[in-house]
Amino acid sequence: MKNFKLNGKDIELVDLDFNEACIFEEHGVPLTEVKGKPFSALRLYFALCANISEESAGKEIQAHIMKTHDINELYDIFGKKLDESDFFQALNQGEEQETPESKEKERKEK
Repeated sequence: MKNFKLNGKDIELVDLDFNEACIFEEHGVPLTEVKGKPFSALRLYFALCANISEESAGKEIQAHIMKTHDINELYDIFGKKLDESDFFQALNQGEEQETPESKEKERKEK
């Protein structure tokens, strides 16, 4: 999915890569810890997508919720972009390769 409509406005979805991860960190919402601040992460993502302020994004999201009584669609879009992110897929593969066993072996070799 590349675009979607939020309150009748076409929004182009942003791919999440290293630079966006840094933006999230700078705003106190590391993408690796999205579950701890789900509203803030969602608001920042849609601010980036719509190229608007976080406050404006929050108002748009609130208007969407007031109209549809649903936030899950927005979380699904954000979650899918995280899942599709080549950057995060590569990062996760690197973490999977670093198992406790491989760390123990590396420590013994030193």
